Amino acid sequence: VHALFSAKDLTEECNYTGPIIHDDEVFASKTVTCNGQPIAAVVAVDQITAQRAARKVQVKYQELEPVIITVEDAINCKSFLLDSPYKLERGDVDAVFANTPYIIEGECRTGGQEHFYFETQCTLAVPKEEDEMEIFCSTQHPSEINKAVSHMLKIPQNKLVTKVKRMGGGFGGKESKSFVVALPVALAANRLNRPVRCMLDRDEDMLISGTRHPFLIKYKAAFDKNGKILVIEAFIYSNGGNTSDLSEPVLHRAMFHIDN
Repeated sequence: VHALFSAKDLTEECNYTGPIIHDDEVFASKTVTCNGQPIAAVVAVDQITAQRAARKVQVKYQELEPVIITVEDAINCKSFLLDSPYKLERGDVDAVFANTPYIIEGECRTGGQEHFYFETQCTLAVPKEEDEMEIFCSTQHPSEINKAVSHMLKIPQNKLVTKVKRMGGGFGGKESKSFVVALPVALAANRLNRPVRCMLDRDEDMLISGTRHPFLIKYKAAFDKNGKILVIEAFIYSNGGNTSDLSEPVLHRAMFHIDN
């Protein structure tokens, strides 16, 4: 085992990252806010040794209240990632409801969906001279990896090159969340001045990287005697997890397409 890196090895600013809002942490610093959140990175001579060393790390947790797991938990606790809700409205909804005898109300939900890409999150970082680095990353967004590594290491982006040889399916799971592996690997390679590689096992990947959003939609629709829908009112909630990531544009997409 060569090293262990944690939030102590980064300034607070450099430890915070994210595709839009920097509310993700490279390593949990003070509070662990979700199951599977990275706390530290163990660097060893090979994968098996690193995994054995990681399992020897003991973490003591103090449980915090309230525990927010489901969409309903978040609604009841008023725990929202957005400061205020978004609203799309066209026409006089209340007037149509008042003058239509045929109204149906209900709710529907979808569960979280694993991306289950063919290759798990994987990164190889190779340091070069004068803080330059070549990063081989299984990502759908190499320029974002460049930007995130540049921010974390305080190295100009023109000294970083991110390459993607090929990728067997990403399904969105390798757009923004590739940094979960790429950033610790780049940090270790930079500090140790030697190539570092990490490829998650499938169970580790599914625990750490997250899913497509579970949704809860509460709807009310009015229709005429022929079954033609005249108006729909819907409240859309998505489980964005513990940080913003891309949850805001995902929610926008759901709003724009709900009348499909």
